[in-house]
Amino acid sequence: MIRTNLLPALLLCATALTHPSFADTITVCANGCDHISIQAAIDAAEEGDVIDIGAGVWMENTFSRKQLILRGAGPDLTIIDGSDGPDGWTTCLTVSEGFGGWGSQERFRVESLTLRGGSGADIFGLVRGGGAYIEFVPVTFSNVVIEDCAIESGQLGGVGGAICNYYGDVSVESSVLRNNSAYTLGGAIFSTHGQLRIVDTVLEGNVGELEGGAIFGEESSVSIERSIICNNSPVQIYGNYTDLGGNTVSAKCDASVCPTDLNLDGVTDGADLTVILTTWGACRGCPADFDGNGIVNAADISVLLANWGFCN
Repeated sequence: MIRTNLLPALLLCATALTHPSFADTITVCANGCDHISIQAAIDAAEEGDVIDIGAGVWMENTFSRKQLILRGAGPDLTIIDGSDGPDGWTTCLTVSEGFGGWGSQERFRVESLTLRGGSGADIFGLVRGGGAYIEFVPVTFSNVVIEDCAIESGQLGGVGGAICNYYGDVSVESSVLRNNSAYTLGGAIFSTHGQLRIVDTVLEGNVGELEGGAIFGEESSVSIERSIICNNSPVQIYGNYTDLGGNTVSAKCDASVCPTDLNLDGVTDGADLTVILTTWGACRGCPADFDGNGIVNAADISVLLANWGFCN
């Protein structure tokens, strides 16, 4: 009988368990950070890294084939503006991989920032995703605003003014998609052959010139929960979807009756608390300065907590 000494292998496993690999955080800001552009940080990053983006308006058209986390300082502070890109490629963010997707089960995450001003990526004559184009991969948008993106041309059409999901798996949570347009389908979101989940989100004032002002779903699994969908045209939602409850779908948008709902998702919750924390300190005129004293501080948190929950 041959006896095998398992001790070296066991020690190796123990070493691996006690020394896990951790994602790096790569910082982006005008001065004193690792990089001065978001794309440079993405290019330098490894799978799973966090890109921490400082306050400012970033005139970029970003692209990633890696599973990363893009994290801003808050939707009112960190803005990626895609309006100054090259002809045919002016989407704010593209996340893509081959037909098989990437090997990781982790999701690409976009957090606490705004995408605005994009006009889509022209791919084989079909212009896709003014704010974001997602292809074959899982992506979550959390506490994100996508606004004022417009697809106005394209030989074969233009789809997904805010987001185009092409064979991907997209979740939009605690976010606002407003005033976006596509001259063909899906003023806010176009989703085909993939999954789409909308939770605690507002879609308002979006226009799909032919169909689906808010959402156009084609052979997609679409679910919507605790969300407000209003003032989108011509038809607010095109295609089948699963209503998981708590939704408001209406022709007109009612003015918010709770100023503590900072991300306009119809509920005062942790996402609004995050906005307060990211604007902490002197901040005259900030929406989070509820008492108007020019400082975001504990008094404003007290106001937010007093109004916690769904807006009436």
